[in-house]
Amino acid sequence: MHISKADGTAIELASIIDTEAVQSLINDFYRLVHIPMALFDLKGNVLVSAGWQDICTKFHRVNPETCKYCIESDQKLSLNVAPGKYKLYKCRNNIWDVVTPIMVEGQHIGNIFSGQFLFEDEPLDYELFRSQARKYGFNEEEYIKALEKIPRLSREDIDTGMAFFMTFANMISQLSYSNIKLSQSLAERDAVVEALQESEKREKARSNELAAVLDAVPVAVYTTHDPQALKITGNRLSCEWLRIPPGTNLSKSAHEGERPEFFKLFKDGVEIPPEKMPSQLSAAGIEVNDCELDIVSADGRIRHVLGNARPLRDENGNLRGSISAFIDITERKRVEEALRKSEEHLRLLSDNLPDSAVYQYTLDPDGSGCFQYVSAGIERLIGLNSRDILNDPSILYRIIPSQYMGELIEAGVRSAHELSDFDMELPVELPDGRLKWIRLNSRPRRLPEGSTIWDGVLTDITRLKRAEEVLRESESRRKVAEAVDTERRRFFDVLETLPVMIALLTPDHQIAFANRPFREMFGNSGNRHCFEHCFRNNEQFDSCKAYKILETGQPYHWEITTPEGRVFDTYNLPFIDVDGSRMTLEMDIDITERKAAEEMLRDSEEKYRNIVETANEIILITDSEAVINYANSKVVDMLEYPLDEVIGKPIWGFISKECIPAVRQNLEKRRQGISESYELKLIRKDGSPVWTFLNAKPLFDRNGSFTGVMSMLTDISKRKEAEEALANIETARKKEIHHRIKNNLQVISSLLDLQADQFKNREDIKDLEVLSAFRESQDRVISMALIHEELYRGSGFETLNFSPYIQELTENLFNTYSLGDTRITLSMDLEEDLFFNMDTAVPLGMIVNELVSNSLKHAFGGRDKGEICIQLYREKLTKFKSEESEGTVFVLKISDNGLGIPEIDVENLDSLGMQLVTSLVDQLDGKLELKRNNGTEFIIRFKVTDKENKVQFALKSSHTSK
Repeated sequence: MHISKADGTAIELASIIDTEAVQSLINDFYRLVHIPMALFDLKGNVLVSAGWQDICTKFHRVNPETCKYCIESDQKLSLNVAPGKYKLYKCRNNIWDVVTPIMVEGQHIGNIFSGQFLFEDEPLDYELFRSQARKYGFNEEEYIKALEKIPRLSREDIDTGMAFFMTFANMISQLSYSNIKLSQSLAERDAVVEALQESEKREKARSNELAAVLDAVPVAVYTTHDPQALKITGNRLSCEWLRIPPGTNLSKSAHEGERPEFFKLFKDGVEIPPEKMPSQLSAAGIEVNDCELDIVSADGRIRHVLGNARPLRDENGNLRGSISAFIDITERKRVEEALRKSEEHLRLLSDNLPDSAVYQYTLDPDGSGCFQYVSAGIERLIGLNSRDILNDPSILYRIIPSQYMGELIEAGVRSAHELSDFDMELPVELPDGRLKWIRLNSRPRRLPEGSTIWDGVLTDITRLKRAEEVLRESESRRKVAEAVDTERRRFFDVLETLPVMIALLTPDHQIAFANRPFREMFGNSGNRHCFEHCFRNNEQFDSCKAYKILETGQPYHWEITTPEGRVFDTYNLPFIDVDGSRMTLEMDIDITERKAAEEMLRDSEEKYRNIVETANEIILITDSEAVINYANSKVVDMLEYPLDEVIGKPIWGFISKECIPAVRQNLEKRRQGISESYELKLIRKDGSPVWTFLNAKPLFDRNGSFTGVMSMLTDISKRKEAEEALANIETARKKEIHHRIKNNLQVISSLLDLQADQFKNREDIKDLEVLSAFRESQDRVISMALIHEELYRGSGFETLNFSPYIQELTENLFNTYSLGDTRITLSMDLEEDLFFNMDTAVPLGMIVNELVSNSLKHAFGGRDKGEICIQLYREKLTKFKSEESEGTVFVLKISDNGLGIPEIDVENLDSLGMQLVTSLVDQLDGKLELKRNNGTEFIIRFKVTDKENKVQFALKSSHTSK
């Protein structure tokens, strides 16, 4: 797929990245790891860069010839580099460069370059760079100074850095492709956007008007900007109250260190915690009404406020904050006392109202109610004394016709629940038999202890009713009918938009209304009965529960299965039509697919439960504290513990003591999300061990928190027994091989000794060179035989403890080359517990044999004493790591204080022994150095990799023998 702009031109890297943001990112990365880098487009333009070195910017990129090499390097680096890979290349100016491509949907649009560095393990060739400076006319000293500033990086650093660059390139690729697709989509929407711009201008103007209104109204308005109420800001008045600048965060729920300390909120003298504050409650979805608070400023000023708070939701209905508005009622509080003083005067006034009476009624939380006050005018109004009503409220209810009592009670309950105005007209039968119409009008308020109190007026509206009766006969019926029809149509329109099936059923089971989803499922009802239309029956089901609500008045919830097998979750609710008729509202939700999915889930759970319980492995689930939450029945067979002694117990009681430290270490890996397999020894109930192979997988919850580990343990005891038997067989076989090789080498040594004796007794052998050659060959054979003897005697068969071997070898050489009265001493400084394999031990032993025997034969001619020194140690700070393995550099020194050897090239000596030494040093991939100060000293440096040889280091000790 070829990615291009909306106009068809090719996408360029510069157009899809934020160069300033990327430049800031790589600047931070360079300061952290000191690895130079740059982004190039395909035209060679440098878009961003960091860490470019002076040797390139001030020298290589300035000279035309060296600059050509730089460009050539860039071109070569970017060729044929696969996405997600990188290419390492040393430019012709002898500086390392590396590159990885930037791809967008398979299209190469640029490169990430890193370079201008040298590896820390390569020596700095000053002469090479000085020659470059002279060749291209650079200031030599300045050029060398720039060279020494070049970063020296390890190969691990490059691997790590390029892993970042490749991830960075992939991130640019992914984000760029998304941005390109978004740009194309935006281009397609330009026409729509233009059409909406004018509307947005109008909305912006309205928004500005609203902001101006909020600042102008004498109300403190607080806006919560997130569901957690971490930020709350207020309008102008709210900031003036607290004397703070606009925009200040007022949230007591803000993060530690950001919470405001310049005010506190109190309710009824108790400080309100942040989670109970109106803005926070409303941000959590709770409406707050008539909330009365005290705001205490830092200067001690108290402001009494009253207000409401409402949640704010986004277009999807999700909470996004809240808005609250409060008015200052400080002044009102001041006048409350004055109002209470005038209460008695008002009471006198209410007692003398014409055709009216004032009352106060209280409803307690337990449902009991009573009149707190009834004015004296009640007696003129309905013929009952106010004292009698206060003592027995039921006498007032007895004069109300029974058909109005239900409506009266229902209106009272609704008013108490919603704190809405109570307004009702009803007739009363006076003691003298007359009928009078009265109007009850009151407003409820909630008292702090939870009671509801109504302050109301009872008014005689008998004359008004008589006048209305005349009008009702003519006009009222028509208007009521029109209103009922309008409200019904409006209600049906709402039901049409709902995504669930809705039907209204009459008491005789007819479908009076069905919304669109209902019709799509069952078709048009045609005013048929529900059992006819939905179930094709001619009469009502005995099991139908829909009409129970007409008897109980309570909602009913049940499931229905149609003849076609579809299952519906059904809710039946009592419903009063706008004309007052009682109906049943039925809401049906099709749950057929959910039921099928639940059944499949149950089957799946049962299947997997059977698999786990019948598995041939122990399956455990432990929590984050290594306590066993689940174990299958296999644990009973393998460990002989009953399940009740396993579940709820920590795993440590079932693991052998020597394995517990490793298991604790591996448990930390589980917490890091690492799965692992390893062998583990468990302990049965009788104390016997059982070897298992464990596969462990970490478990995390939806929030990414570690919850435990699921493990599968396989019994491998029989395999371990077989492995131990094979190991014993292998040990015996290797021991026998070393024994036979030693015997064969001793036979060869004996044959050489016999042959030397034969030459020694022959009269025609005058020259000692032949005898000497036999002796040297014999010594070489003995040096190899000693190795196999040490391996045979020791516990290891792959590696040799080299220090004891050298001691025994030199002791044999001193016994072989005894020099009469010359006293030769041997000083050895050998690192202890130094193990080499055969490939290292055999050539190293032969080198010791050749050099020590050479000193014994030639170093001390004409002298009565001398000393031979042998040192073997690991060279300090020489631990190295290659691409394949890690290893160590060792130093072997053999010296004497004898006559020394002439100033000649060691590698060109005709001596077979010295030729053998140089060959063996090459075999070890080592280096040979000869020093002639006060005798002769041979220094051999060689590398031993951990892949080829297991080396154990212990404390170094010095041994001296004579």
